[in-house]
Amino acid sequence: MKSSYLWLIIEQLVFIATLVSNMVFIAIRSCVRHKLQLDMIDERRQLPNIDTIIAISEVANAWNAQFVPWAVNNFLSFSPTTRNEKGELAMQLEIILASNYLSLFAIGFLVFCPWKKGPEWYLKISPYIFKTNVYLNYVILPGLNFGLFMYYTCDPHYNLKVFPLESWIVFFTIICVTRLVEFFFSLKKIIMDDARIYIETRKLK
Repeated sequence: MKSSYLWLIIEQLVFIATLVSNMVFIAIRSCVRHKLQLDMIDERRQLPNIDTIIAISEVANAWNAQFVPWAVNNFLSFSPTTRNEKGELAMQLEIILASNYLSLFAIGFLVFCPWKKGPEWYLKISPYIFKTNVYLNYVILPGLNFGLFMYYTCDPHYNLKVFPLESWIVFFTIICVTRLVEFFFSLKKIIMDDARIYIETRKLK
């Protein structure tokens, strides 16, 4: 019963957080053009209006994928409704929440902060900042959360069946795994190849 009630709350949170996330993204995007390219657009579709729509949808989805779990985990961590449900999972939820803050910062930098333009001193370190945020968001943090989930699942000291919040942690872990798969089978080629080509071209100038 508690799990069903919890998931009703989570579904409402996801719906509200998605609306807020899109509003925040559009608000920032109206002031600053996004800097991240997440797909290879076919030449036949590279008209100015279509190209922009496709690019915005892909980048907006990447932003939402970090913002929505961040909002949900904030509520689950601090709301009086779920505060007493954490039990022995409190430490895991705190680590997940911390990783959400780092992920939101990382995707915010990748989407809205230019790393190919700026003063000379910044351009010397910006590729390293860019790569750090890419691997932090798509590899390190998802891998950390997956490893943490496996530890709590395999440790016999934790009876996870008695914690309603465990269902949310399982769902969040699935998100982390899909993020790892998406990076290694899709985004790594698009993002890192673009970065490599830019860095090599810049060295020739």
